[in-house]
Amino acid sequence: MAKNYDLVSSYSMQVQEALNKKANINIKAVKPKLNQGRINGLVNKMAEYEDFDEGKWLLDEPVINFTQAVVDDTIKANADFQYKAGLHPEIVRKEAGNCCEWCKTLVGVYAYPEEVPEDVWRRHRYCRCTVDYLPGDGKKQDIWSKKWTDVDRDDKIKERIEYNSKSAGASGAKNYFRDESKDYIKDSERIRKEKHAYLMYDEIKNSNQEIIKRKIFNNINTFEEMKDFSKEDVDIAFNHVFNDLHDLENGKMLFEPEYEMAQSWTRLINNRDIQSHDLILLKHERLEHDLMYRHDMKYQEAHDRVSEIYLYKVPEEDK
Repeated sequence: MAKNYDLVSSYSMQVQEALNKKANINIKAVKPKLNQGRINGLVNKMAEYEDFDEGKWLLDEPVINFTQAVVDDTIKANADFQYKAGLHPEIVRKEAGNCCEWCKTLVGVYAYPEEVPEDVWRRHRYCRCTVDYLPGDGKKQDIWSKKWTDVDRDDKIKERIEYNSKSAGASGAKNYFRDESKDYIKDSERIRKEKHAYLMYDEIKNSNQEIIKRKIFNNINTFEEMKDFSKEDVDIAFNHVFNDLHDLENGKMLFEPEYEMAQSWTRLINNRDIQSHDLILLKHERLEHDLMYRHDMKYQEAHDRVSEIYLYKVPEEDK
């Protein structure tokens, strides 16, 4: 079944990317999670039969149904991702053949996510109805006011918060430690910028964070493109950069301070000459957090995906 998942999800992603290209959407497809719980349930059910012939029916229709669900899961994952990118996805459920009355009630075109009934993603045994995804016209809208909730990630986030609270150290302590061992191969300007970034990150992290987050929210609210970016979104983006410990290449740690980002955060906090790329930074960090902790993406993959939508790029004259 795991092999079925790999084959079908990979093919479904190829189809999704073809649909994206046709709709002029330059976004790579997202691979859904493997439903290991469903596999375990099928294996456990099979183990209940002492005679293989009695239980072999489980290797027929239930496996077909599982494989169909992989396609459905791929559609749901990509609709969710593109919705968060500001697009207008639609979910289409069609009946197949002489379907049952229950399936007939689910036939239709639904705007994702507000109009989509949960039953759209479900199918009974021998169901051959199809669930398709229309990525829309490639036009974007701000969707930041929508609540990004998912019960599947609650335990993981709680665990991470608890880990962070134990590891963050006492208030006022330095949280960023710059390695100076290779300064001899760096030019003086690079060293100056790195030291400045570390000092600014420390200052921000060890200040009254709730006041800072509130100031950022109030400051960005004057920009039309940030009207729907909520205080909760600010909190998540801020914590993603300054408080959350991430599984990175060298272990679980904070992101390393960066000079340009330190400048952006300073402008956002002090409301001094806020630039367009400062606002993009907030949206980038917010969506990157969701991909890492909802879709279980590694940092680099999540960062690259988000950069296709919200590319944080500092103009040359500001570097």
